[in-house]
Amino acid sequence: MNLSEVPIKLRKELAIELRNHILEFWMVHAVDNTNGGFYGRVNRLNQPIQNALKSAILNSRMLWTFAAAYRLIGDSRYSSVADSAFRYCENKFWDGSHGGVYWMLDHTGVPFDTRKHNYAQAFALYGFSEYYRATGNKSALDRSVDLFSLLEKHALDRENKGYHEAFNRAWKPLSDAKLSDEKIVVKRSMNTHLHLLEAFTNLYRVWPDETLRNRLKMLIELLTGPMYDSENHHFFPFFDEEWNVVETTYSYGHDIEASWLISEAAHMIDDNSLIETTNSLAAEIAQATIHEGIDHVYGGVFYQGKNGEVVDTDKHWWVQAEAIVGLYDAYQKTGNDEFLHAAVQIWIYTKDKVKDHQYGDWFFRITQSGEPYLNEDKIGPWKCPYHTARACMEIIRRTEHILSPTG
Repeated sequence: MNLSEVPIKLRKELAIELRNHILEFWMVHAVDNTNGGFYGRVNRLNQPIQNALKSAILNSRMLWTFAAAYRLIGDSRYSSVADSAFRYCENKFWDGSHGGVYWMLDHTGVPFDTRKHNYAQAFALYGFSEYYRATGNKSALDRSVDLFSLLEKHALDRENKGYHEAFNRAWKPLSDAKLSDEKIVVKRSMNTHLHLLEAFTNLYRVWPDETLRNRLKMLIELLTGPMYDSENHHFFPFFDEEWNVVETTYSYGHDIEASWLISEAAHMIDDNSLIETTNSLAAEIAQATIHEGIDHVYGGVFYQGKNGEVVDTDKHWWVQAEAIVGLYDAYQKTGNDEFLHAAVQIWIYTKDKVKDHQYGDWFFRITQSGEPYLNEDKIGPWKCPYHTARACMEIIRRTEHILSPTG
C-alpha cells in the first residue's frame, strides 16, 4: 500500500468502528430505560447490575460522546441519547443548592456521594459545552459557564496556581482528594488538571472569555512546567500544594493523551510561544512512547512506568485509544512516518486483541501477552466510550482534508 493511502484506510476502519461497534454497543447496552441515565455497571456478558451506583464521570462522558457523535455525523439517534444524557445530568447530578455535580447517585438517581471533585466538574463541563456545540441549547452553555464560575470561586489556588482538587457538597475543601485506591494523599494531580484543560478548551471554542483564556494559559504552563519531566519526557502524577513532586510513577496513556490535548489548547488560545513549546513536547512524548511505552514483542501500549522501566505491563483499553490519536498528532506535526506506522500498528493490535469480538466493545484491559481479564465490567464508573469514540472521531477529523473527491 502506498504510504499516502494509509491514513485513508485508518480513517475508514475507525469510522466503521465508531458507528457499527462503539456507538451501537453503548446505545443498546448502557441506557437505563427504567430509572433514567445509564446503568452504573454492566458486566462482560452485557448484563446490567441493576442496583449499581451511577457516577458523574460515566454520565457526563456519555453526554460528551453522543453530542460529539451527533455533531460529526448528524444521526438523530445520537442526538436522542445526548438529549437524555443532558436532562439526566442537569436534573439529577446537578446540585440545585450549591451548584456543581455530585460524585455519585444511587441507581434510582438519588444523591449518594455528594462530594464535589474537580475531576467530575471537568467532565460535566466538557459534556455540557459539547452538547451546546452540537445543539445550540443555551441551558447547556449556561451550565458550562456556571461550572467555570464555581471553579473560579471555590477551587482556584491564586497563590500557587492550579486548582484544589476536592470539596464537600458546600464546596469546603477536603483533605483527601483521592480519586481511587491510591495509597498517598493527593493535593494536586496531573490527571485532574489535564481534564480541566480539556474542558476549558472545549468551552473556549464557544465562549472565548478572557479569564478563561488566562486559566488555559496557566494550565498549559503548569503542565509543561512543574508537571513535566523534560529530561525523560513523562508527566509526574502527584504533587503537594506547592507543586513539589510526591510520586514518580507515570502513565503512558496520560503522557500521550496530554501531548495532543495540551497542544490543542495552545492552538485554541493562539499563543505562538506556547504553540511552539507544545508542538515540540508532543513530538518528544510520542518518541518516548515508542521507545519505552510500546510493547515491541506482543504489541500495544503498556500501562505504567517508573525510572525508565515498565512497571505495569497490562494493556488498558483507553491507553490504546489515546496512543492512536497522540501518535497520529505527532505524525501531523513532524511528518515523521514512524509515528504514523506506530499509530496504525496500535490500531491493528487493538482490533485484534483489545476488542471483545464475542460480546462487543473493548475489554477493560488485557495481559501483556494478550489475554483479557474476563471478570471485569464492560461498563462502569470509569469504563465508557469517551476515549474510544473520541479516538475515532479525531482520526476522522484529522484526515478530512486528504479524502479523495469520492470519499
